[in-house]
Amino acid sequence: MSHMSGEFNLHTTSGLTIKALVLGQDRTTRWNGSALVAWNTIADADWATGLVALTEEQTSDATGTGTYVGDFPTGITVAGAYPIEFYSGASPTPGQRAIGIQAVWWGGAAVTPLVVNITTETTVVEVD
Repeated sequence: MSHMSGEFNLHTTSGLTIKALVLGQDRTTRWNGSALVAWNTIADADWATGLVALTEEQTSDATGTGTYVGDFPTGITVAGAYPIEFYSGASPTPGQRAIGIQAVWWGGAAVTPLVVNITTETTVVEVD
């Protein structure tokens, strides 16, 4: 299941096949295509199951831009921050090096805007 908003975004070399691995909030689980499951429940042969395929954006002349987008799984309904790892290749394998990372703030049904409030304080200390 996919949402339609393109929550995943990676910019790299044009012409690649990019897959995204969705990790659980505490990084002890990962998306297997239908649920967040513990890493040790996934066999090596099934490691690529649940990875989300990204699509490269194209110019009007069908030239690849090197920007890849994909959708967060709507089967994940718990709100929170989810780490995303990006892999190159049609069928990434365990231990393969990620080529990028992203954090998605998921509201349970859609991306939640990230609001950052920064407060600065200045303390003046007088020394005699």
